[in-house]
Amino acid sequence: MDITNITTPSDLVEANAETTPLEVAMKAMEDVDYKGSRVMVEWLLTNMRTSHREMAVECFKNDDSNALPLADDAGKFDAILDILENIT
Repeated sequence: MDITNITTPSDLVEANAETTPLEVAMKAMEDVDYKGSRVMVEWLLTNMRTSHREMAVECFKNDDSNALPLADDAGKFDAILDILENIT
């Protein structure tokens, strides 16, 4: 919430009524069926795997000791996605 534009109690009420992107996404998840939930979970896990891979590469380039744990976590996301693929 950006409080710089709140000058009256009614402004505060309006600001509290605004939904965050996370709240919008969570509400959308409540409205989808199993297939939609599965697509979202796969998307989230794929996004996390990609982020960990990219961070691992950057750490490796900078000779950062976090490269190996990040790459290991990316592999764990691969395993989770493989398991999820076999669940009907």
